[in-house]
Amino acid sequence: MKDAVIYARYSSDKQDEASIDAQVRACREYAASKGYAVLEVYADEAVSGKGSKTASRKAYQKLLRDVNKGRFDTILIHKYDRVARNLGEHVNLEKKLKDRAVELIAVAQDFGSSAEAKIMKTLMWSLSEYYLDNLSNETKKGHRETAMKAKHNGGYAPFGYDVVNQEYVVNELEAGLPASGASPSNTHRYMKCSEMRSTPGHTSTPPRRRSAGRTGGASPTLSE
Repeated sequence: MKDAVIYARYSSDKQDEASIDAQVRACREYAASKGYAVLEVYADEAVSGKGSKTASRKAYQKLLRDVNKGRFDTILIHKYDRVARNLGEHVNLEKKLKDRAVELIAVAQDFGSSAEAKIMKTLMWSLSEYYLDNLSNETKKGHRETAMKAKHNGGYAPFGYDVVNQEYVVNELEAGLPASGASPSNTHRYMKCSEMRSTPGHTSTPPRRRSAGRTGGASPTLSE
């Protein structure tokens, strides 16, 4: 019986520990059917699979250290994108595991060990990265379309405006400051007072601060 470990990860606030449980369950069922003894489960919660985030994935880094220690023969994952959404990371991991005689198996994408299987595995790696690239492009496209309609894209509204149902509405208090002939120093004091309102422990009551206006302009958070 070969010794195996399980690695699981989720990244989005629309997922939770249940996603980890589902991945682990699938890996355990595979292990039982193939005769693997599961020694440990490594899990990273709410962390992206982007290449730039690899160092912050504590469980993944521990997994790599344990690979060097020769603790197990096989790593079980649910799908390849749980390891990374970066083609370079997949290639580097494959070499590291090969040097240590450790096998990586995606239980939901187990194509075997034929020459054709290698092609399918590499395709899955590429699709993992493509998902993020395409998501970024689609998000930018959606933001541009929202801007073309003169609607709010998220974040704080511009000075002099409030946001209601993603539409810009003039904030009479703020918009009236320049028109009333306010000096730069008075405007500066107004701005400082508004900023102080958000300072923890500050109890004074400055002029009304507009809302953040995040009323539909922000992009949905998807799984990475």
